[in-house]
Amino acid sequence: GFLTEVDEGAFKYQGGGALLSLESGRQLKSRFGGFADTLQEMQEYSLGLHVYSPEVKARIRAEGFKVCDEYTTFFNRYSRYQFSKKKQEEYLRYPPIVARSVIEELFNTKGIEEEEGRDGLSGEGTL
Repeated sequence: GFLTEVDEGAFKYQGGGALLSLESGRQLKSRFGGFADTLQEMQEYSLGLHVYSPEVKARIRAEGFKVCDEYTTFFNRYSRYQFSKKKQEEYLRYPPIVARSVIEELFNTKGIEEEEGRDGLSGEGTL
């Protein structure tokens, strides 16, 4: 998984500075990038789905919040390392508070429900 621990003791730095070596930096890039890309895909995918069941929404969000808790721990531990010379901000584009906000908004159908008259079965995909 992309939130697995990295052995900080094995980190190597470029020229004795603060920037991690290419190999060490790749370990964090793949984890932060994997999380950010997956969260963005979930956000985009959820736009095409309408989940009208409050129970299903609650379960999806609960699982998302569990991942956010793990991500918060990971973020707090590893975001302090300079692992990318040019794109650090891109890899860290979802600080924990923003990631949690994205999860809260997944499958948000407020307003759509009133427009469609609520038979519970509309949209590109429905749960």
